[in-house]
Amino acid sequence: MSKGKTTELEKRQSLGVRDDEEELMNAPMQSRVDVKEAVRAAKTFVADILSAEKVTNIGLEEVRLDDDQWLVTVGFSRPWDYPNQRTSPLDPLRMLPHTAPMPDRD
Repeated sequence: MSKGKTTELEKRQSLGVRDDEEELMNAPMQSRVDVKEAVRAAKTFVADILSAEKVTNIGLEEVRLDDDQWLVTVGFSRPWDYPNQRTSPLDPLRMLPHTAPMPDRD
């Protein structure tokens, strides 16, 4: 070998790269998390971390793959997003037709 050229082994040794580190770097990537599982985990996380705020309508807004990692954007509603909305078990009854009271007869 000529003096002016360095081999790959010499480069790795000069950088302090060990053989076992090189094996790890060249090993096939482990299978990434399934996109459905990533979305499910993100929605569960939002529901858990914001449980005291009583968020609703938790749903997927966007998902991207970046450097072998899923980036998941989740949207949700908070109670103050709909301040006039009533939540009562009797709410469906309010949708029924109303009848006017009968006038008193003399």
